[in-house]
Amino acid sequence: MSAIDDVLSILASSKSILDLPTASNPLSTDWAVIWNNTAERAEKIRLSSISSASPWVWIENSFVVKDAGNFDNTALETNDKVYFKQISNSGDPLTLVGHTYNGGDKTLETSYTQNQAITT
Repeated sequence: MSAIDDVLSILASSKSILDLPTASNPLSTDWAVIWNNTAERAEKIRLSSISSASPWVWIENSFVVKDAGNFDNTALETNDKVYFKQISNSGDPLTLVGHTYNGGDKTLETSYTQNQAITT
């Protein structure tokens, strides 16, 4: 096979961005491609490092502020603060806003302590 055939084969099997598979757990070990204006090149960066630039991390379908000693950006850990977390609470569906996770069953309100409230 000639070089031109190799190139054409690569181009024929290339994909657009929307054709790529969706990351299964984008906040852990996955990479994102960014354009570095200073270096004028494409570079990779771990998504977890992007999310660590903000106190908010998207974990288990809720916004989480990690406790100072917690570093797992893929799991809710004791003393993490959760916002807009929907729980089943044994059939009584609730949305927690400004609660600290105490550990235990993540679906029960008794596993959380309220630390913030929304006022109107």
